[in-house]
Amino acid sequence: VVQFSVVFLEWKEIFSELSEQGFRIENRPLRMVLCIPARLALVVAVWVQAAVARSISEPHGDPSGSWLSYAEFAAGRKITGMNATVVVPSTPTNTRMGSNPSFWYGLQTAAGDGALIQPILAWHQRGDGFSIFLEVFDWTNEEDHQSEEAFTVPPGDTLTQSVSYQAADNSYDMVITSKALGKSIRMNYALLSKQTADETTAFIVVEHAPEKCDQYPPNGNVTFTDISIAVEGRLVTPTWTPKQMNPACSSRAIAQSDGSVALTWVPQ
Repeated sequence: VVQFSVVFLEWKEIFSELSEQGFRIENRPLRMVLCIPARLALVVAVWVQAAVARSISEPHGDPSGSWLSYAEFAAGRKITGMNATVVVPSTPTNTRMGSNPSFWYGLQTAAGDGALIQPILAWHQRGDGFSIFLEVFDWTNEEDHQSEEAFTVPPGDTLTQSVSYQAADNSYDMVITSKALGKSIRMNYALLSKQTADETTAFIVVEHAPEKCDQYPPNGNVTFTDISIAVEGRLVTPTWTPKQMNPACSSRAIAQSDGSVALTWVPQ
């Protein structure tokens, strides 16, 4: 009885801590511990406690651990608009599932703890092949929002993307357009009232490491061109700083002299 009580109390404390941190374990109720032998429960309890401690200590926000390489522009003031053009890269040599690289730009707060506003080009995420869609991952409440529409686009297609701030309701309009399809996807996202910081940072990112490098496009790069950024309603010339998060396949972000940003890798 004493042994069971100790185990039950430890699990109750763990689940309470998990709940406070916004975690769930398969939505299972606390009574699940009744089916676990006391000795095993003690072992698992220690492991879960360590996992919770790691989760609490790990930073939550952007840059995210799933990023490989990226370029950053810290404007210092609210970014009210960003446009860019990108060409869909070639189909990966290895099309086996297990890799879903994505190439995108996004706006975020300086601390990386607000809404990450992203027009996205990705492989095998919203259908077969390359697809485009719009997404916001909001670190304010850790919820993800994606556009209802997503289109499959062919290699060589030219994509134009834009994000623009709407002061009337403190929101951002997002648009991504496929030249080959002649179609656009639109989405609006209103910043949550809990987010008090402005979106002052722009990122250009290659995300999601492959199992093997040939699961990335064989041409070895995606380049963002025709980049324009407005800060507080005025066009500026951004200074991009290349950075590494968790690079793979010799990935890099390169700020080029013509103002474009290339995301590169070695596909073998």
